[in-house]
Amino acid sequence: MTRDQLTILLHQIFSRRIACSLDDVTRSVERFVLEPVVWCGTVVGVLMRDGPEVHIEVDGAVHRRWATRKFFRGVLGPLIERFGYASTTVCESNRRGMDFCRRIGFDEIGRENGIVKMICKVTL
Repeated sequence: MTRDQLTILLHQIFSRRIACSLDDVTRSVERFVLEPVVWCGTVVGVLMRDGPEVHIEVDGAVHRRWATRKFFRGVLGPLIERFGYASTTVCESNRRGMDFCRRIGFDEIGRENGIVKMICKVTL
């Protein structure tokens, strides 16, 4: 998939939770490398990386089914090896996202303006 296609997919996923335009999404992911998240041969989401920072957005229809230990080792392992950690942020109101990050090895390191900062030094 092209970067534009991945950005459109992100917009579709984000729009189910928050009001945002495609331009908003395009600007918010400018600094990230975007990669498709593939499950059973279908693109179900987008992985966003910038240095040690990582974010994952997937279609709600596949929550809890697409995520495998192998996937997270493949994503987080190289970041931890290179930088000593992986980092992410989650809206504190997003309980599902917070629980998910904790399950795969992230720990909270701070909160600011409703955003929870998390790091992972060891993954599944």
